[in-house]
Amino acid sequence: MSLSMAARLIQFSALASMATMTNVTQSLPSLAYSCAQMQENEAKAAKASGLEMWTLMSRAGQAAYHTLRVHLLQGTKPNHITVLAGKGNNGGDGYVVAEAALKDDINVLLGQVGDHMSLKGDAATARDRFLAAGGVITPIDDAFTIPDDTDAIVDGLFGTGLSREIRQGPFTRAIDLASKSKAKKLAIDIPSGLHGDTGNVLGTVLSADATITFIGVKKGQFTGKAPQHVGILYFAGLGVEQAFDEIVSSPAAELVAFNRVRHRFMPLRPLAAHKAAFGKVVLLGGNNGMSGAIRLAGEACQRTGSGLTRTLTHPASQQAVMFGRPELMVTAAQDVNAFSHWIDWATVLAVGPGLGQDDWAQGVLRLFLKHASKPSVVDADALNLLAKSPQHNPHWVLTPHPGEAGRLLGIRCPCT
Repeated sequence: MSLSMAARLIQFSALASMATMTNVTQSLPSLAYSCAQMQENEAKAAKASGLEMWTLMSRAGQAAYHTLRVHLLQGTKPNHITVLAGKGNNGGDGYVVAEAALKDDINVLLGQVGDHMSLKGDAATARDRFLAAGGVITPIDDAFTIPDDTDAIVDGLFGTGLSREIRQGPFTRAIDLASKSKAKKLAIDIPSGLHGDTGNVLGTVLSADATITFIGVKKGQFTGKAPQHVGILYFAGLGVEQAFDEIVSSPAAELVAFNRVRHRFMPLRPLAAHKAAFGKVVLLGGNNGMSGAIRLAGEACQRTGSGLTRTLTHPASQQAVMFGRPELMVTAAQDVNAFSHWIDWATVLAVGPGLGQDDWAQGVLRLFLKHASKPSVVDADALNLLAKSPQHNPHWVLTPHPGEAGRLLGIRCPCT
């Protein structure tokens, strides 16, 4: 065995040992929390688990370092990393990452926003350990730069506590420099500039290739603009996640993953069952030139367990729907009253995909409204028509995108 291969095996062994300690996973918990819930209960969970807060910071930093080395850089040892540290505990996590990198003989540029001597508590402890390991702190000012040859950037500027727009200054300079760099980027807890509850961008944001979050996942990692900036989300419970879940009895949200709920909606079927035992779905839409959405909606019904599925479309769309998905039943009519029999026949209705807003579409919606007592999904242009003459029905599920939601609520959506 060559020396280089032996060194690489030792390196991977060390990374595997770190994985055991940090327990970083891409499998996310189903419960999501607000920033306030995290801030109010993190210390309680640590105490209930018999851990000091410094232990949590140390574990968080080690988990971030593990994510950087094993997941983001895929086991390749970097020559140089840049760590951007803010003024709070998120910056403290960054110092732990930087110390771990130094101990692995990796060159580290640690950029600090503000006076590093103003750091307090565990963040100050992390800073002192970094300095004791031979680290050097570089202030993020007008002269600060990120080297072109840096292999990775660790974002420890802001945590989930950010709630207002970032003002021009060292923080925006650090984010701008990182954004222009070709290096891989890892965000600690949440990309700096994202609101931890809404996922909205607070002025500017550092888009990450990966984010490592701790103890519990946060709402703002999934909503708003978050999917565009979070990258691959990793989770480390730090050994207190169970205590935290027990302390916070009412999470802010639940993540719905198909593999977790499919047993509720697609239970095992009796061997002697037949298609008529599993409901009849009728979809209304597919106006002239808009056959795609109704065809996809019909296919989705079939794939998720509908016994019988029929689409009611404009005559100009009939052939396109039938050729695209021949197992769908398709009825087409210019006179929408011809659809009445099939609406009566249905167990469940869905209206809107490819509906349009012309006279034919308005006639379809009027016909649908006469059968409003049936369980129904109201989507797309049916929502736009509904916004012009609002009404509520407890049997409906509305599925608007932000623009449609804005029209229903009578407000302007900035995304449209």
